[in-house]
Amino acid sequence: MAVLYAVARSFADHHVAWHWVRAFAEAGMIGALADWFAVVALFRHPMGIPIPHTAIVQRKKDRIGARLGHFVRVNFLSAEVLRAQMVKHGVVPKAMEWLTQKENREKVSHFIGGQAIRIAQKSDSSAFCQKVSKALCQRLATHPVERGAGRWMEEAMHGAEFRQVVAPIFGKLAVGIDDQREWVEQEAGQRAPLSRSKILSRLTKGVTKAFSGHVVNQVSDQLKEASIDQEHPLYEKLEQSLRELAVELQADGENSEWANWREKILRSERMEESVAALLLQAGEMVFTEKAALLHELQDGLGQVATRVLAHPEELQRWEEEIGQLVGKVADQYGSAFEKLIHTRVQEWDATALSDSIERSVGADLQYIRINGSLIGGFIGLALHGIGLLIWGG
Repeated sequence: MAVLYAVARSFADHHVAWHWVRAFAEAGMIGALADWFAVVALFRHPMGIPIPHTAIVQRKKDRIGARLGHFVRVNFLSAEVLRAQMVKHGVVPKAMEWLTQKENREKVSHFIGGQAIRIAQKSDSSAFCQKVSKALCQRLATHPVERGAGRWMEEAMHGAEFRQVVAPIFGKLAVGIDDQREWVEQEAGQRAPLSRSKILSRLTKGVTKAFSGHVVNQVSDQLKEASIDQEHPLYEKLEQSLRELAVELQADGENSEWANWREKILRSERMEESVAALLLQAGEMVFTEKAALLHELQDGLGQVATRVLAHPEELQRWEEEIGQLVGKVADQYGSAFEKLIHTRVQEWDATALSDSIERSVGADLQYIRINGSLIGGFIGLALHGIGLLIWGG
């Protein structure tokens, strides 16, 4: 632009067109210099002169880091954004599809098994299980596990497979009631009305024992029949009661009776001890029955993945629950990630950071200067034309 300006100025008297070229080049120089100053001022002091509001990246590095961390957290790591992206990109369906492949299930199961063995080998098993048990119980005490139990009851506690499991239980109950017949009759006799009356006590005790014995026979017979016939009406009554209980478990809020029970049970020392003992036994099983457990884990993963993919409503529920989990993790650790970005930027050398950013966008900065030259030139042409229209040549 400077050379073009010099040429146009030298030949201005030879032709009127050179006046237009001069106006273009003169304004182009101004646009180029203004954009050069603006771009340089972002990263350092132009020509080393400490002009106010220059070297912005170097002077405001810490504030830029803080705002960058907040920007990333709000726009990329918020619970809403992560849940929406999970659904948009089909993370859960893709994961389930991935688990339907046998070789992938083997990778997951071997990884879990290997990690479990390494943890068990590097720690005091008893102390480790106690710590895990306490953390697990404390965590579950604040989580509505009864709702998940209710959903599981709705899905699993009915049908042929459920009845096959319950049938032998009915049989054992019938045997137990028969074995306790004498005790039931004695208890009924002792609680019979008018038992203190010498005259009527024998009559009421006899009637009550006979009646209780009849009830025991009826209950025992019903249970025996149900243990043999899985179409027995007792199953339908049991399943109906369980369905009602499942609905109640899912509908209750955090201040419900079930929630209070959950808090009381899971925060008790006895529950922590029981869970710790269970974890310890599970750890021992990993060593003694590793191959069988890994095989069971692989089959279980495959069955879950196949079932979820086959039922859209279950897939949606998985997406919702995993989305909620991811959202909680994002809310809990988002501030830590924001602080990490801020701290990392604070640790960088201001000059090195400024130079690095400038190099990474160097080509675009050059185009900014070129655009400034061209736009300034066209504005110069426009102003020259307006001047001729108003004041003439």
